[in-house]
Amino acid sequence: MVPNNLKRFVRIDILLVVLILVGVFFRFYQLDTHLLGDEVIYGIASMKFHRESFDAGKNYVREHPPLGKWFIGLPAVFIEGDYSSLRLLGTDLFVWSYMTYGPLSKNYVAMRTVEAIGGVIALFLIFLISKQLFGTRAALWSTVIASLSFEMIGYSRIIYMETPMIVFTLLSLFLYINYLKSSGKRRTAYFIAFLVSITITLLTRGIQPIFLLPIFVVCQFLLNRNIKENVYFLLFLGISYFIAYQVIFPFDIVGYGPGRYGQSNIFGLVSFKMFTVIGHLIFRNSLLFLAALIATGYIVFQAGKKIHEKINPVVLLYFGLAFLIFSFLSFPLPRHYIFMFLPLYIIGGYALNSISKNKVLAVVIVILALVNVVQLPQYAPYFLMYTNFGLEAFQGAGIVQSALTKGLDAANSANATRIMTNDMNTLIFFKGDKLPLTPSIDGVCNNETIDSMDLDDLTVIYVPHSKQFNLVSDPYVCPMLKEKLSQSVNVKVLEV
Repeated sequence: MVPNNLKRFVRIDILLVVLILVGVFFRFYQLDTHLLGDEVIYGIASMKFHRESFDAGKNYVREHPPLGKWFIGLPAVFIEGDYSSLRLLGTDLFVWSYMTYGPLSKNYVAMRTVEAIGGVIALFLIFLISKQLFGTRAALWSTVIASLSFEMIGYSRIIYMETPMIVFTLLSLFLYINYLKSSGKRRTAYFIAFLVSITITLLTRGIQPIFLLPIFVVCQFLLNRNIKENVYFLLFLGISYFIAYQVIFPFDIVGYGPGRYGQSNIFGLVSFKMFTVIGHLIFRNSLLFLAALIATGYIVFQAGKKIHEKINPVVLLYFGLAFLIFSFLSFPLPRHYIFMFLPLYIIGGYALNSISKNKVLAVVIVILALVNVVQLPQYAPYFLMYTNFGLEAFQGAGIVQSALTKGLDAANSANATRIMTNDMNTLIFFKGDKLPLTPSIDGVCNNETIDSMDLDDLTVIYVPHSKQFNLVSDPYVCPMLKEKLSQSVNVKVLEV
């Protein structure tokens, strides 16, 4: 005879596994729907790595480090096709990105599949971390929360760098926890693996991964009493930062922050936004996540100063420090908060498992999980920006611009090799090999480059879109280039 309690536990475990599989299914459901706006440029960058050059991919969407884009673009290695249109686009020429319709149409489902696989790997890592800290049942609950999270599903379906960041952040967290728990050669091995993982994490996307550095430094000095080892930890973490942001991806973070977000100096990025962060914690994910958040608060209140005996201090410090960082920064977008949610999926699983021992609360939690499942088809295929009130603040839409296709045809007929302007109505194409590849549209606007141009190698193409053609008044064309063009009668002007 099987005891009734064991039967009940087995039934709950089966239900939790089914809920996890439902979340996995929705990561792969209808991946062939049309692209969201930024997916196009991230997809172009990802393909450039494997079909043009590493530098070309790194310098397209330059605000993000290369490895996230590189991982997403791996399918381009195996998918045959005409990738020549990728070379037309210089650094960050986003407005003409639809000229790459051919390679994008062949690769976007495969690149989204890479994201979905990454989403499943993230669930596995959440399970491993939670199982190690709290046991199998709590790990299943943690995985259910993450599996049914609208936020996690959303990033597992689109060509964004969030999923690579999530995977390597969780891997770094897993390795760091094991490093602290180990000794001898195993401790050294975990530390080396952690350094490799954190370096890769820093190179997956811009901004959020940098916050891991102060989080792990604080954890190290609070949780490890070996001062000498802590100094080595700080030194090697600094080396990881140097390798990531000075060797592989030279990046002026101090300059980027103010410049990217319209501030005159780094202190302009500081702002009190704690209430905004709390709002996203409460409303952004799902009703099940909210229940886990409430349960976590209850357990923390009950445990008081002994909370570190119930919940691993590393995940507590991760969440607490991430919460403080976001509470005093002016620039984070709502989607940046996924970085802060990761430890809550782990802690929330422990909290739900703890309160589910009460039969009434267990029924309530299961009902919330089922409501979460019922809502999933309602928000497919776009899951981002969901709130618990059922509002969709974000709905993607494909953009069809037939005029751009005409522009590409005209460029091909003119034997053009590279686009030189970032305006939707005016293309300036260059053919020949005398003009060097410029790092951006700003790069062509200097005397040395302009003087080296042979006007016979330039073609101006006008593509009617939303305004009358006027090359002189076009703000997207370099003034020195406009002056040189206006002085010559040899420049070919085509209207399509």
